[in-house]
Amino acid sequence: MRARAQVSMEYLLIVGFAFLLLVPLIIIYYTTQQDLNDKISSSQADKIANEIADAADQVYFQGPPTKKTFKVYMPDDVKEVIIADNYVKINLKTFQGTPRSSVSNLTGTISAYGGLHIIKVRAIDGGVTITDEDE
Repeated sequence: MRARAQVSMEYLLIVGFAFLLLVPLIIIYYTTQQDLNDKISSSQADKIANEIADAADQVYFQGPPTKKTFKVYMPDDVKEVIIADNYVKINLKTFQGTPRSSVSNLTGTISAYGGLHIIKVRAIDGGVTITDEDE
């Protein structure tokens, strides 16, 4: 009977030791994964802001009634999209975006939600208007 108790105790110690090693690895994994997701989202937001600013410059230089329509996929953690004066900025819940400037005066709104957006950029007298619509 004593030998079985010793085997059971050794088994519990081995399982407990393995569990103690596993818990920090899981914590490190989730922390690293969250940091990576934040970096990917911020990179996506910066790329989209660049695309919008570039499209605004293109239609501005071609003049009214030039229009450009394109699709973008916004990250899920978009907090706000700011279009003001001559810049576009996309803020995320965990990251403040970098303003992307344009040569023209920009006006318009883009809804702040993750997913597919159809962006419409249109040249008007004195600037560019930017809007979006759901697909």
